[in-house]
Amino acid sequence: MMIFGVTLLLFGVWLFLMPHSVFQVKVSVAKMFGVKMTGNKKVLAAYKYIGLVLTIIGALLLMQPATTPAVPMGACTMEAKICPDGSAVGRTGPSCEFSPCPGE
Repeated sequence: MMIFGVTLLLFGVWLFLMPHSVFQVKVSVAKMFGVKMTGNKKVLAAYKYIGLVLTIIGALLLMQPATTPAVPMGACTMEAKICPDGSAVGRTGPSCEFSPCPGE
């Protein structure tokens, strides 16, 4: 999800900033050759809005916390605790704590 968020963020920033630069270059080149050029401001505004929305969505995706559990279920270590009566107990449960000794 993080890679998707970064990609969306970068594409949104590019879409927000790039069309204006490209538009300015086209106008400058047209002026150099004496061509009168009228820009399509609605298209430029649409690019900017779409870029802004994609940038916000990408940033929100990056701010979400990771949802992976610290210790997956069934992944307790294979340690054993020796009880006072000589028996042994292992780790169980979601927090992987030792089971209580018999008689405790």
